[in-house]
Amino acid sequence: MLDLSHPAAPPDLAERAMARGRRLIRLRRIRNAVLLVLLLAALVAAGVTAAAYSHPPRPLQVTPPVNGV
Repeated sequence: MLDLSHPAAPPDLAERAMARGRRLIRLRRIRNAVLLVLLLAALVAAGVTAAAYSHPPRPLQVTPPVNGV
């Protein structure tokens, strides 16, 4: 079985593989950059929301009416 001849590989196989690898690396870098920007945007939004709701409202200066005294 090992004595049989192997099929010939295309002459440009290495070049195509390198081009595909470069394309995959570029797309992975773009994806990671987009995910990083989305993560930072979510963190900023969470921080702004937390800052907006972190201070309780001030108590009213009006006292309720006293009845029956």
